[in-house]
Amino acid sequence: MKLRETKLVTFIIVLLSIFLIYIYFSNKEYSYTKNYNVDKFEITESYENEYYKFIISYNNNKYPYLIKSKYSKKRKLIEDITYKEDDEVCILPYSSIIDFYPLCYKDNEIYTYNLSNNILDYEYKNITELNKDYEKIKINYLNGNKYLLYNYKGFYYLNDKDNYNIKIFDKDVYNLDLFYEKDNYLIVPDYSDEHHYNKLYLINTNNKKVKEIGLEDSISFDSTFLGDYKNKIYLFDNKEKIEYSIDLVKNKVEIVNYVTYKEGKLKKVDSSFVEDLIFEKNDINYYNIINNKIYLKIDNKLVKISNLDVSKIIKEYDNEVYYLSNDSLYMYNNTYGEVLLLNNFEWNFNNTNMIFIFK
Repeated sequence: MKLRETKLVTFIIVLLSIFLIYIYFSNKEYSYTKNYNVDKFEITESYENEYYKFIISYNNNKYPYLIKSKYSKKRKLIEDITYKEDDEVCILPYSSIIDFYPLCYKDNEIYTYNLSNNILDYEYKNITELNKDYEKIKINYLNGNKYLLYNYKGFYYLNDKDNYNIKIFDKDVYNLDLFYEKDNYLIVPDYSDEHHYNKLYLINTNNKKVKEIGLEDSISFDSTFLGDYKNKIYLFDNKEKIEYSIDLVKNKVEIVNYVTYKEGKLKKVDSSFVEDLIFEKNDINYYNIINNKIYLKIDNKLVKISNLDVSKIIKEYDNEVYYLSNDSLYMYNNTYGEVLLLNNFEWNFNNTNMIFIFK
């Protein structure tokens, strides 16, 4: 009887293992490239690192799309394409899996539909303008984000529900050169001394709370944030050649000479050069400023997304980008088009490391 029960348990374990393996592989994401036609359009469809890329070719023009979307086991995702030609050419692909947006072409330039003459039956979703003011900042729309806007003594905190002044310095600090963003945290050294700091401020944008992390030894402002791994941020004192880890959970700082992050894991290295210690990143910047205009770059193809003169890209996130034009912060995404978010007259004079955006 015991032998029979043992065999039954073994059989159940084997079946369960097979089932779990099946579930794993059936839901696993695979990179791929597929070529196909929809009517007169030639399409190259590919998937990699959570992004779908489509190159649609017609009449010697190529319309590139880059869309972050949930992975689908289905291939050949474009089912139909609307095409209209007037003083410009605009196309709008259709898919039951992915939400597409129109692209247009004129004078040898591809651009998004917010810059078009609206020749298609398509509209971006409307926003609800806030029309609020806080500390001389005009708030038009926040897109559900949390913002930390540097004000020389700390930060103005903005979200859809409330605004708050987070003060961390007793005197004005005009150049915030050293900081690090991770998840919902911003970490900033204490700027009370001009040459060294002996504590760090950890700002939690989820609850507006600020924690102080004390340091046993002072660290030179000639230091570099190397990167992060799990719940730790890594920092290198260039002057003293010492590497530290900052544990965001335990609020603890330790010397860790020397580690870096490469090929998906932390590695010990026999080097005290900061170039060898900076963590490997998977970040890819898809947006570029060319001649003061902002473009989405897909392979070697450019899609213009704004007619504004853009001075700086603040943040890229999934299918949207945040950027400065003069004293105004804008967002572009595929749902709303180009949207004015904030206006701050101070940004005419200084916008270096002044704006931090958290989802």
